[in-house]
Amino acid sequence: MKFLKWINLANLTRQNCSKISAENCKKNVNELGVELIPKIIQDIIFKGKKTTKQNVDKIKKDLANHGISIKYTNNDSKTKDILSVDDVKCNLSNYKQEKMEIPESPIKLDNIAFEKLQMPKLEGENIYEHFKNIGNDCVKDVVNEIENMLIKNELPYKPEEKNWEFKSGWTRYNKDGSTTSVLGIEENILFFDTEVVVKEPTCPVIAVCMTSKYFYSWCSQTLSDKMKIINSNSTQNVINCTSKEYDPIYDPNNLIPININQSNKVVIGHHICFDRTFVKDEYSMRSSKLDYLDTMSMAIAIQGMTSEQRNMFKSFKSEKSQPKSYNHYWVDKTCMYSLFELEKFFYNESTLLEKDQYRNIFIKGNLDNVAENFHSLVNYCCNDVLALFKIFKKLWPLYLHRFPHPVTLAGMLEMNKCKLPIKTDQWKLYIDSSNESSCKINAMIDETLQSVVESEKVLTHDEAMSDPFVWWLDWTQKPLKIVYTDQENCQVFTQKKDNIETKYIIKEYPKWYLKLCSNRKMVGIGVEPIATDISLLKRTIQSLLRLSWKGFPLYYTRGNGWGYLVPINDYQSEFQNEQLYINMKKLITANISHSKSPISLPNLPEFSFYRLPHSGGDYNNVGNPLSKCFITSISSNILTSLKYQSQLLNICKASGENSYWNNNKDRIQSQIFYNNFDKELKEIEIKGQNCNKNSNVKNNEAFILPRIVSSGTVTRRATESTWLTAISNNTKIVGSELKAMIRPPDGYSLIGADVDSQELWIASLFGDAQYSKIHGSTPISWRCLNGNKHDSTDVHTVTANLLNCTRNQAKEINYARIYGANVNLLITLAKNWNDNNDDITDKMMDLYKKTKGLKINGEWKDGSESVMFNTLEKIASKHYARTPVLNSMISRALDSKNCGTFFMKSRINWVVQSSAVDYLHLLITSMRNFISKSKIDAHFCCSIHDQVYYMVKDDDIYRACLALQLSNLFTRAMFCYQVGIYNLPINCSFFTSVEIDKCIRKDVCNDYTTISNRSGLKHKYKVPFGQKLNINQILQKVVHV
Repeated sequence: MKFLKWINLANLTRQNCSKISAENCKKNVNELGVELIPKIIQDIIFKGKKTTKQNVDKIKKDLANHGISIKYTNNDSKTKDILSVDDVKCNLSNYKQEKMEIPESPIKLDNIAFEKLQMPKLEGENIYEHFKNIGNDCVKDVVNEIENMLIKNELPYKPEEKNWEFKSGWTRYNKDGSTTSVLGIEENILFFDTEVVVKEPTCPVIAVCMTSKYFYSWCSQTLSDKMKIINSNSTQNVINCTSKEYDPIYDPNNLIPININQSNKVVIGHHICFDRTFVKDEYSMRSSKLDYLDTMSMAIAIQGMTSEQRNMFKSFKSEKSQPKSYNHYWVDKTCMYSLFELEKFFYNESTLLEKDQYRNIFIKGNLDNVAENFHSLVNYCCNDVLALFKIFKKLWPLYLHRFPHPVTLAGMLEMNKCKLPIKTDQWKLYIDSSNESSCKINAMIDETLQSVVESEKVLTHDEAMSDPFVWWLDWTQKPLKIVYTDQENCQVFTQKKDNIETKYIIKEYPKWYLKLCSNRKMVGIGVEPIATDISLLKRTIQSLLRLSWKGFPLYYTRGNGWGYLVPINDYQSEFQNEQLYINMKKLITANISHSKSPISLPNLPEFSFYRLPHSGGDYNNVGNPLSKCFITSISSNILTSLKYQSQLLNICKASGENSYWNNNKDRIQSQIFYNNFDKELKEIEIKGQNCNKNSNVKNNEAFILPRIVSSGTVTRRATESTWLTAISNNTKIVGSELKAMIRPPDGYSLIGADVDSQELWIASLFGDAQYSKIHGSTPISWRCLNGNKHDSTDVHTVTANLLNCTRNQAKEINYARIYGANVNLLITLAKNWNDNNDDITDKMMDLYKKTKGLKINGEWKDGSESVMFNTLEKIASKHYARTPVLNSMISRALDSKNCGTFFMKSRINWVVQSSAVDYLHLLITSMRNFISKSKIDAHFCCSIHDQVYYMVKDDDIYRACLALQLSNLFTRAMFCYQVGIYNLPINCSFFTSVEIDKCIRKDVCNDYTTISNRSGLKHKYKVPFGQKLNINQILQKVVHV
């Protein structure tokens, strides 16, 4: 079996025998009952390092105080072997089944599988050196090439604006002023930028590249042809990106070739994954040998801001003054992330002052405008590249200093290689089906709202002004002249003008109604107004639905958003509209205690105003009481409609079903995809045709390159607006099968795995390391490692029992706490499923006391998670804080040296999430190493939250699964090693399962029967069920390959 340099575990015993000794077969359990990996693997990974012994009796006593008793350890006579041969019944025919169940209990590994497992040798003396060496292997050439170019510090010859060549393809500008047409770029370090006409977004029109030797410009064939037409004043039909006959999927002239000599290159750009979508080399199953380095990601990692800080930053800069109430030194250490702002930040000036002038041509113009201003626009693009180079010179040394481990750079480069395969016919079918389903739902919602509006417009002015729900709308009646009809009960008038007699009627409409009429400008010339401009987003519609919060009528005020009014008794005699006041009081059936102070409205002194609860806190305004945040409140009858309750429930149900597609359809439909050019050339060869680069053989396999920002947040999480966002598992959502449209080419499959409780394990591991260097020594860690939801001992079930809520709701609360949320924010979150304000406040305070504990002398005490939070706060409070594993430094905008004690929640969040990014970088770098050295035909597909996916050739599928499992083992071991714990719990050392599938979905057995996919994936898209294999099953498969 070809797989790196292997060590056969059977030959690692001291006796050098062919079988593992009885000692190594025994269960390996630490002093606290946490099962560890077998000692033979522990010795390979940790090279015999021993953890310093701690006071175990004291630890057990502390655990007992939190309801945890230790039952079994290595010293117990009842200790069992891991699994005997009789315990393992492996029938290979079972693996052909479409559905495979994986037990949720902690992983148990059988000794037969271990005996046949061959471990890859570490690339160094220990796991730390292993990762340092494989990281260096990935990036050393990149670093050397960049360093050599920066040391040279010479710019190549740049042509004058009028000398940019207007011809299709690449043009190289030589030192002597001459030009040369070339097929691609020869040098290995490229500073690269592309320009796109927004109205024709699938077509790049201009690109500029700078290397150490030359400037290059690229012009699309389409733009070149357009210029020929302009010059010749011809009207002949030429292919362009907007014509119906044009199909951008199969026209390679739209793409930019770069790597003609197939050598390793680094392409540097600002939001480089945007430019990458136009690089032809990437639309191939073969490796492009191109690495992409993003200066935007580098800037965010070095000096990124939280969303709160960005709002403050904009306010400070606009006012040119800064408040003195807190430490704001961080404002001078950061900036926004555009090229213009970054150049101005690092150099106190910018060469891009004319940016808006030319950018508008690309945003608002067309190909004609670009052709007419070609030389100026290429020069504009060139200036962007020069600014990019200047910024990179500042960012590069900062990045290496703040992120010194090579795996961080290697992981960032790997993230920029995301590639999503699709089947073009199925992609188009998905979009058509989603649009059709969405239109039906929208029609139903519009029809329902139309009936509500029409029934409300007939209220008289007096009736409306005494109505607690709609009195504040503009009920001023506007008379309109309408052409005569035979309607009854209407007074008919006659008008005579120019000897022409016209019969008409006078109708009155409230002004709020006329504002909903899209044809209101035509009213009065014979057209009756019709309310068609109707939407749940309109405040008028929200008012007409007669919404109330716990019986209180809703009211909207500028500056405070939506809330509810409560009459004040003392004002009854002074209130002008006594009937309205009486009607409002009738609606209040019970007194409600308010946890927050009411707001006094100057124009309504007779009422107290209370804001609706907001997930961001009590002082945030609610702009839409019918948003998805209030779905739970509506279904639990907290937010109700006095008159239209059934319609409200139906509308909200339908709106929830349609919300995902309504919010994302434009982004989904604008995804750019090009076909697999490897298959195109193969089909040409089979047909005996010449392999012409302009050949137009269509096939059904294509790729989407997601435009990710590999370090898109201050915690260095990757961001992307379509593919990296979470989609609800609710099958009653239009378009929710989006990720299932990621389909590998024929002969390939997708493998993926989900890192179990990643951030919870990371945070609790840091606590264990600080407390005792023993796994499971803190209650939160023990429950994470040994807890089981079947006997209610896991973290989330324990929290659920304390709060009397579901396990998923408890999970949301737990992760919010780990990220540093305070009690008030947790109470706000809990209000989504518990409307009893006093009850949830008491429960949350009790939870906080039992978990986080009480803060005494600056430290948390007596809680099950006190040690963990003390550790996280200690890391976050350091000047120049770094992650414990890869030594990654916190953003300058969040560093305590620059912002004092402020933003502590964000800094705790950074410790956990940035460490999770370290985890991802270690995992995918290890996989890159395995794939390369073991010659596995696999490609990194994407990473979505805690999941990773690879596209793998079917012949290599089980070796790739084993590589993924071993990568996880090494990554967990690296975390333990770096915090000084030299062993690893067995139930987190391997993925619970690795999924093998023909699409991406949450569960390999989920057929995704949704509103837009009623017949399911298997029937409609011909996608079979996948399979998921645990480590034992993978090992059994691999040994038979």
